[in-house]
Amino acid sequence: MTKRASFNKKFVFLKPSLSLTELITYINADKNNWFELGLVVDEKEVLLGVLDNLDIIKAMPKSIHKEIIVKDVMNSTPIKINHNLSPKEIIKKVKKQVNLRTNGIKDLTRFIPLVNEFSKVVDVVDIYELIAEESIKNENIEIYGLGFVGITLAASLASVGHKVIGIDINKDLIENLNKGEMHVLEPGLSDLTKAMIRINRLSFSINPPSKHNSFYIVCVGTPVNNKGEADLKDLIKVLKIISARMKKGDTVMLRSTVPVGTTREIAKNILESKNDLLAGKDFHLAFTPERTVEGNAVEELRKLPQIVGGLTPNCQKIATSFWQTLAKVVIPTNNLEAAELVKLINNSFRDLTFAFSNALALTARNYNIDANELVYYANEGYPRNHIARPSPGVGGYCLTKDPLLYASTDKNSLHAKLSILGRKINENIANYPYSVFVEYLEKEGLKLYRLRILIIGIAFKGWPETNDIRGSTSLYLAQNLKNKCAQLKIYDAVVSEKQIISLGLDYEDIYSLKTINFDAIFIMNNHPQNIKNNFINSLSKNRIFIFDGWNILEKSAVIGFENIRYCNLGFSSFKNQ
Repeated sequence: MTKRASFNKKFVFLKPSLSLTELITYINADKNNWFELGLVVDEKEVLLGVLDNLDIIKAMPKSIHKEIIVKDVMNSTPIKINHNLSPKEIIKKVKKQVNLRTNGIKDLTRFIPLVNEFSKVVDVVDIYELIAEESIKNENIEIYGLGFVGITLAASLASVGHKVIGIDINKDLIENLNKGEMHVLEPGLSDLTKAMIRINRLSFSINPPSKHNSFYIVCVGTPVNNKGEADLKDLIKVLKIISARMKKGDTVMLRSTVPVGTTREIAKNILESKNDLLAGKDFHLAFTPERTVEGNAVEELRKLPQIVGGLTPNCQKIATSFWQTLAKVVIPTNNLEAAELVKLINNSFRDLTFAFSNALALTARNYNIDANELVYYANEGYPRNHIARPSPGVGGYCLTKDPLLYASTDKNSLHAKLSILGRKINENIANYPYSVFVEYLEKEGLKLYRLRILIIGIAFKGWPETNDIRGSTSLYLAQNLKNKCAQLKIYDAVVSEKQIISLGLDYEDIYSLKTINFDAIFIMNNHPQNIKNNFINSLSKNRIFIFDGWNILEKSAVIGFENIRYCNLGFSSFKNQ
């Protein structure tokens, strides 16, 4: 069916007539069957097109209703380069073709087939690694904090030619990173990191290096306490370390999310405390917020405008020049505080828009109306706003924290109260799945302690995919149910069994079962592989409660099953019975 390419097991030759169903079955049969790029070739191995994992995922919903073959979903006009060209010529030609095809809007395609004069595939080149090897940029950078923000930034900066050392106090994390093993699920990140380590652009350590470096980027976490105030303990520790290491002409950039005023009023003083240097005169200080989305960070670091606020005009200039080595667009702000506010207002606004939709779901419940359908009615053809889809809660690290930091700048103001209200609504909607389940139990006369329950999707979101469980409303539900029911199992397409067990929960590979036999199922995020084509047909014929938090299932079909009691945000089938 498929044939491994001889030059790299991550690239496979595919027949154009291969069905998507066969391909997905092949991939799911073994984790080693996942590939970076499918090369669609004819019987003479002439390249006809390419497809990657995202192309497959996008096509999956269509394959439910009709048979689709590889030829139907491949990119039939991929960028392909003559294999005899030099690395510099390859980079130049790829950039030119991307600009011509997208008017400069899209970033480079990562994997490029190299072909001979007959268009037969000779090799596949990783353009990220090629650029890094050919780059003349050679700033030496220390990045402190290797969570989601730090690790994606470290690999991305190394990929454009900088030499980066990532520093974190977690010894196990550092050991794994030096082997190229990722703690966050981010498309392309693992391979990019390994490539940068291989060419000595990237390394990791629990201690700062003995060698002096001229750029310092702070990415440590700044969690909030139960009063909504930022805990700056780790930030302060790192700033003290940097203060003792700095020399004249160095640049320090804060990327950790902080309350407005932190860079000027706290960071500046700490950085000046263990040396004779003055910020703005002897060293440069800037705030440069991170705004990427988990699941698409590597691409967005290059694609999104980078915001830069400097202590002085010269600090601004130095920091702006630095970020121009990575991003296509850099936006200088008027001062440090404006840059600090940008991050806070971006996420506070998003959280408020989600709060409106989630409050709408609570209203819809009063009338047994499907809130997602209601939003569709309101948005369809209406040009003046776009209401977000409601969800069973807003999770993650940023959206659960940043509105509180925004509010903390002036707790008695209306804007503070508005942000806090939005946060409370999004916290309250997380109770929805449990409360509607209790309503079902009372109506059916069932006892929770006797029931077997399955939660599908424990990551805080499904798409773009992530294995991050911070702020996960699914985890909140699991912890609420754990000691109240007979059995609780968790399934997630991307969160590993090991990670789920480490949370004190039980994993169940539901698709290895002949029959999915539970009394209640909660679908809590929208990852496309969480619910497979045979899901409904695999369910037992016993009475079952299903909460579909993202309208993944076809409601009209599911409610037709006599044994299923179906609920989503706003609608419950058992209310009509």
